[in-house]
Amino acid sequence: MFLVEEMEKYNIDVCGICETHLTGLNTEIIKEWLLVNLGMDDIHRYGVGLLLSPRARASLMSYEAISERILKARLYTKQAKITIIVACAPTEDAEDDAKDSFYEKLQNVTDGVPRYDLKLVIGD
Repeated sequence: MFLVEEMEKYNIDVCGICETHLTGLNTEIIKEWLLVNLGMDDIHRYGVGLLLSPRARASLMSYEAISERILKARLYTKQAKITIIVACAPTEDAEDDAKDSFYEKLQNVTDGVPRYDLKLVIGD
């Protein structure tokens, strides 16, 4: 996979992916890297993913599928616990209800992160 090769080249351990267009909740190992993907159940639209290096994968405590646009993962490091939220926001052309629902879910997810965690929101 091209993305894994580029991440290895630049020594990047974590990558949030938007618009994967894959369906369902899946995990896949690619050259010892972990890809967690969350998309709609029946339509190849939207979708978010998180790609973790073997080192980051060893630190993974948990991950949670929030919606086809939001994925949350928690990692344990020597310095701190890290919560990563991958979010793929609706475009400006989307209906107001869809945008409001997305941002409400995102706010609830960020509010639910333990206060002592380092919080990273990745996406568009």
